[in-house]
Amino acid sequence: MFAIYTYLIYKEVLVMYENIINRIIEAEDNAQDEISKAMMKSNDIISEAEKEAEEIKKSALDRAEKRMDKIEYVEQQASQYVINEAKKQHDETIAGYEKFYDEQHEKIEDEIFSRIIGE
Repeated sequence: MFAIYTYLIYKEVLVMYENIINRIIEAEDNAQDEISKAMMKSNDIISEAEKEAEEIKKSALDRAEKRMDKIEYVEQQASQYVINEAKKQHDETIAGYEKFYDEQHEKIEDEIFSRIIGE
């Protein structure tokens, strides 16, 4: 009878250990699931952050390109203005020389002629 009693206790202890082991395995499975979920979430966060960083970079480059286009336009306008003013001044100078020539060339020719001849 003692052997049966010992066997029953032994069997009950085994069932108890089996239950503990099953709970440990279940806890480990749950932990693995949580780790997998956390890793997936971490990867999603990293992926989203990389995507957002790329969008920020693209936006910054677009803004910089627009600013450079504006600066280039302003610089072109300024240089065209300087060129036009220089051309205008040049044309005015040439017109002044031509006017002077038209008005004075006969007088100058006569004066040169007089100096050469000695009158």
